[in-house]
Order: sequence, then structure tokens, then C-alpha cells
Amino acid sequence: MMRQRTEPYKIIRPTEKELAFMNLWEHQRVFPKWKFILLHGILKEGLLLFALIKLIQVIIEREAFFLFYSSLQGFIFLFFEILFWSFGGFVIGWFKHNSREIEYELLKGLSE
Repeated sequence: MMRQRTEPYKIIRPTEKELAFMNLWEHQRVFPKWKFILLHGILKEGLLLFALIKLIQVIIEREAFFLFYSSLQGFIFLFFEILFWSFGGFVIGWFKHNSREIEYELLKGLSE
């Protein structure tokens, strides 16, 4: 024999913050996914962190920094650092886009 539920189910509605997120994401998701990844991943996360690290390196070891990066090895290393941070930003942007899309779909299901 199954037990009967005595209290009604609570109706869950999105909060104001969640509704604001939904409105913002509805406008952002119409643009291509690669643009979101480029802006929010590669530029905002990857290359911004790269620039911050390079700034810290200049502040801490100014002479060694310029000596190393003025050589051919330093230039090649810098090129690969830019590729590394750009790829990292791509991954972050991809995850951001997908997680926002999943959150949007979940909230959309709650609001219906």
C-alpha cells in the first residue's frame, strides 16, 4: 500500500534575479556561440589573465622580463603562452555558454 501525500506540492517560481538573468540571456543567446566564446572566454578570461600575469612579471622582475622576451626563445615562448591562454579562454567561454544555456532552459521550464 502506497503512502498518500498529505500536503500539496509547493509551486516553485523563478526569483527576480533569475528572471533578470533569463531576460539578459534571451538577448545574448541570439548571437552566434563563437562570438560569446570570443568575447566572454578568450578576451575577458584568457587574454585578460595573460595580461595580468605579464604585468605582475614586469613589476617583480623587470630586467629579467625584458631580457628574456627580447630574445628569440622568449618571443617563441610568448607566442605559445598566447596560444595557451587563448585556448584556456576558449574552454572557459564554451563552459560559460553551455552552463548559461542549461540554466536558462531550467528556469524557462519553471516559469511555464
